[in-house]
Amino acid sequence: MSRPARGHSTNGIYHVLNRGNHREPIFDSPYDYYDFLEVMHEVKKKHPYILHAFCLMPNHFHLLIQRLTVSLSTILQRIQCTYAIRLNRRRNQTGHLFQGRFKDVPCESDQQYQNVIRYIHYNAVRAGLVVHLEQWDWSSHNAYNSDAGANYGIVDTPVGLGILGPNDLAARYNYAELMGKDLTKDDLDLIRNSISENRNKQLETVKPPLNDSKATDIGALARIYCRETDISVEEITGPSRARFLTPMRRHLTQIAIREGFSMSQIASLMNRTPGSISRLIA
Repeated sequence: MSRPARGHSTNGIYHVLNRGNHREPIFDSPYDYYDFLEVMHEVKKKHPYILHAFCLMPNHFHLLIQRLTVSLSTILQRIQCTYAIRLNRRRNQTGHLFQGRFKDVPCESDQQYQNVIRYIHYNAVRAGLVVHLEQWDWSSHNAYNSDAGANYGIVDTPVGLGILGPNDLAARYNYAELMGKDLTKDDLDLIRNSISENRNKQLETVKPPLNDSKATDIGALARIYCRETDISVEEITGPSRARFLTPMRRHLTQIAIREGFSMSQIASLMNRTPGSISRLIA
C-alpha cells in the first residue's frame, strides 16, 4: 500500500499543521516552545527552507513554509522526530507525540498567502489565549509587525514582506492593514475546507494491498492502512469524533469493501453498527 501523495505546490509554499496525539499538549513550558524553534533552526541549517510564518499552540502548530532543495516530508519528519525524542526524554515517556502525518495545503496565490498568514497569526487570539496578537510570544506576528520584532533566527520576514508589498515600508503597512481585518466565518471555512479537501485528495492515492499476504484478515488490513497513513488503529476504530478521522474511516471502509470484506466485518472492526458504516460511505 503506497503512502498518500502530497499535494504539489508550484512555488514550493505550503501551509503545514499538526497536533498532538489524541489532541494532547506538545508544549509543557516556555522551554519546550524554545526547543521546538531551536530544532527548526537546526534542521534549517542542514536542509534549507524558507519560513514565512509560524504559530505554536499548546497542542498543535502551524507553519507557512517553502521547500527549496529537499522534500517537505523530509523537513517535517526531521523537525517532528527530533522534537518528539527530546520532549519524550524530558517527560520520561515513550510513544507517538503527534497524531500522525502532518497536513499540508499548497499556497498558490497572493490572496491565499495573505489569508493563511492572517489565519496562522490569529490562532492564539481565536483560542482565547491572549487578547492582542502581539501578546503571544510563540508566533511570527511581531517579526512582521515591527522590524525590531523577534524572528527567533528562523523567520524569513524579508521574503514574506516582498510578497506583501513593493518595499519594506509598504509591506509592513499592508501587513498591519491585513491583520486589522477580522477573520470572517467565510475566511475560516475556506482555509479549513482546503485543509480537509487536500487531505482527502492525498488519501485517494493510497492503494489497497491487492494480493498482499499480510492482509488476509481485516485486522491486518487496518494495521497496514494505519501504518501507511501514520495513524493508530485505536484512533481510527475508537469513539473519537475528530473531523480528520471521518474521511480516513470512510477510505478504509471503501478499501475493505474492495478487498471483499463484509459490512459486518467492517462494523466489528470499527466498533460500530453495519447501519452506521453504510451511512459513512453513502
